[in-house]
Amino acid sequence: MTATTPYISMNPPFGSKERLQGFFSDTLAECNEDYNPQDVADAFVEVLESWIQYHQNSANAYEAIRTALSKRVSEA
Repeated sequence: MTATTPYISMNPPFGSKERLQGFFSDTLAECNEDYNPQDVADAFVEVLESWIQYHQNSANAYEAIRTALSKRVSEA
């Protein structure tokens, strides 16, 4: 690996339709004839809910930092 070669392959590029297709293909490869389609749907919803909570927590932390910084600036 050279200094110009990224460690993580971005081919296909991050966020592209082709990259997402690869992830969905990997998920489907986990399913066999005995899989429960509801489990796949539930897993997707649970991951979405987890990401929503993560970003809400991050937004709350950023707001607290902004509030603290604004308070310090106004006291200066």
